[in-house]
Amino acid sequence: MSMSGILCLVTSTVYAAATPYSKSYCYHPHHLYFDLGVGKTYNYASSNSFLIGSNGNVLGSLKTGNSYSTPFFFVGIGYRWAQDNNPWFPSVNMGLQHRYTSPVNVFGVSQTPSVDSLPMSYNYRLQQESWLLMTKADIYKWQRFMPYVALGLGASFNRISQLFVNSSNFANQLGGSTNLTGDFSYNLGAGIDYQVQEDFWLTLGYFYDNFGKNKVGTVYTNNTFTPVGTLENANLHASSVFLSARYLFW
Repeated sequence: MSMSGILCLVTSTVYAAATPYSKSYCYHPHHLYFDLGVGKTYNYASSNSFLIGSNGNVLGSLKTGNSYSTPFFFVGIGYRWAQDNNPWFPSVNMGLQHRYTSPVNVFGVSQTPSVDSLPMSYNYRLQQESWLLMTKADIYKWQRFMPYVALGLGASFNRISQLFVNSSNFANQLGGSTNLTGDFSYNLGAGIDYQVQEDFWLTLGYFYDNFGKNKVGTVYTNNTFTPVGTLENANLHASSVFLSARYLFW
């Protein structure tokens, strides 16, 4: 059974209690779509990191001083299955989304007794982008407004560069190589679609994002460039709000 057939079966069952079944409720104007969105990410890069020694032991932790907010942008393309004459579940969408999050400079305090008994400051630069397979369902249509829920699954590519762990003792200062890490990523979303015209929509939405983990493959001492281990980050997550525009191809 096609996606449109499933939609028709489910919604006609829901609607049958109040309205006699009619084929008019199974009118399916399907469309390809293109999305362009911009938003802002909050509570970003607030996860702690852990310095792992070559033997696998945890040498210490790096705690961020605060959370960060930064802009992000995304584009998407996909397909929309629709039944415009039924207010319940008027459409289901599936497509591919590419997202780019603007870089941030992360600062914090390192507690690494095996390197230095005193707390040390640290900083690094974080970049993130992701590719997600997005599924979105509009729940109900009231005039031109449609609340929706969404789920995205895919991969995130996180880059840490310019890692520097400061110490009062120069011999104990640490640096890190640039590292790009690919990891499983997902988001959960909800919001409101507004149908400006038949082929042009606006969306105001929210995402909870999980971008997977960051990692620096080699952390070394700055005076001798001796490897001391790796840097691993707990899951990178964020809360995001956005505004997007959608064009439907007839």
